[in-house]
Amino acid sequence: MTDTNISPGSAPPGFGAGGPQPVPSTGEFTTAWVAYGCYFFGVILWWPSIIGLIIAYVRRGEAAAGFIASHYRWLIRTFWWSAVGWLASMSLIVAGVLPIIRDIARSARAKGGRLGDIEVDTLVSIDWSSIFAAAGLATIGGIALLSVYLWLLYRLIRGALRLADAQPAP
Repeated sequence: MTDTNISPGSAPPGFGAGGPQPVPSTGEFTTAWVAYGCYFFGVILWWPSIIGLIIAYVRRGEAAAGFIASHYRWLIRTFWWSAVGWLASMSLIVAGVLPIIRDIARSARAKGGRLGDIEVDTLVSIDWSSIFAAAGLATIGGIALLSVYLWLLYRLIRGALRLADAQPAP
């Protein structure tokens, strides 16, 4: 009888490129699910993903982990690449705000006051090019941030489905 869940070219659980591997214990599966759960909660709140990252770093080198070690590596890479994407996206958004801040500071200095001494009746002059730069960079940064978010969900769902099928992470 053959297992229909095993795709051609992939090894069944417990068998890898180097021959038979130890089948992970139930506790190892539970630990991996806890790490994935932390990452899923980390999509909404950032700090649970840090806990998942710590679990993945601690458990990735365990000999008893078997193919689940590939899931820990998958989670570690997912965390760091999504962090890089998030930082790049937020940098674009912040870079879009800087020309407007520059124009406000220039306008305050032109009125003779210091930046903290802007009165209520002071007219602030913002250049149109600053507005277009802010809108453009904020839009690009927002789209990039959405892309990172969707990519993160894709990676977590794909890894969790493979763990549920007792297969190594891609």
